[in-house]
Amino acid sequence: MFRYQVFIQQPTRENLVWNDFLKPFTLVLWCTVSLSIMVLSICLTTFHAIGRRFGNEEIEGPHTYNFYNSLHFVFGIFCQQGHDNTPRANSCRIVYLTAYLTAMIVFYAYSASLISHLTKKTTSMPFNDLKGLMKDGTYRLGVIKDTAEYDTFRKSKNSLMREVYEKLIIRDEMPLTDVEGIVRLCSSRYAFISSGLKMKSLQAPCKLSALTGVSFDASISLVLTKDSPYRNVINYNLHKLRNSGTLERLKYIWWKPDSNQESDEWNDVDFNSFAPILIVLFFGMWFAGFLLLAEIKWNRINYVQKSINKTIE
Repeated sequence: MFRYQVFIQQPTRENLVWNDFLKPFTLVLWCTVSLSIMVLSICLTTFHAIGRRFGNEEIEGPHTYNFYNSLHFVFGIFCQQGHDNTPRANSCRIVYLTAYLTAMIVFYAYSASLISHLTKKTTSMPFNDLKGLMKDGTYRLGVIKDTAEYDTFRKSKNSLMREVYEKLIIRDEMPLTDVEGIVRLCSSRYAFISSGLKMKSLQAPCKLSALTGVSFDASISLVLTKDSPYRNVINYNLHKLRNSGTLERLKYIWWKPDSNQESDEWNDVDFNSFAPILIVLFFGMWFAGFLLLAEIKWNRINYVQKSINKTIE
């Protein structure tokens, strides 16, 4: 028993996914980190205010740690930023130390997960079933003529498979062999139906991907005449080969499993994976420049208005 599958050339373009930089943490964990920043900011503000009121070390100097400043400082800690202001009271310093330790653990966990995700190249399939193949409309479907897989579509009563047979399978240009089908698959937008065992045994010039949402069960059998004296002999020897493991060994020799040839290769991060960071960087620079021009314009308007008011007075 084996399966016929629909194969296409593995897409080489990786999609630009913006939420990849949020995937290392779940939504609950992101909320927990945000809540931790708020709680640490509140604790820093409260301990600083209580210390100033009851005359500990924080009474000296200005009232630095209001809630806004505390939130800014704690958020900077979680962004791996240092500060030139250090609390005098031990209670506030403990809050600082707790914030730094928490931020360090969160940062290392996030970095490890993000780097692992970026270096693991994942491609997005254009479709995963026959319905998606029909909807895409840019692929042709190939199958070897006068085979079981061809008859599966030709004799099918399923409306979708009949539509695929009539619109995507060109009867006058069907490949004669699996090798010819693989060559067409690797040279154009072409889907090809074959068994996974055959595709593994052939050396394809490109990387192949099977559609996960469609497959057809099939089996191989020997045709004998009715009441053939060879039937029991063949069945006996087949069972013997199966029980001894010989069939599995022959299967391994003829159709070797995919070896992980890329395990020792260096997985570099491509431009699409890093593009969101660059986009945010350039957008931030542009927005900062825009605010600078707006501030200059606003200050000029205020200066002119003040000059007019002085002249009137």
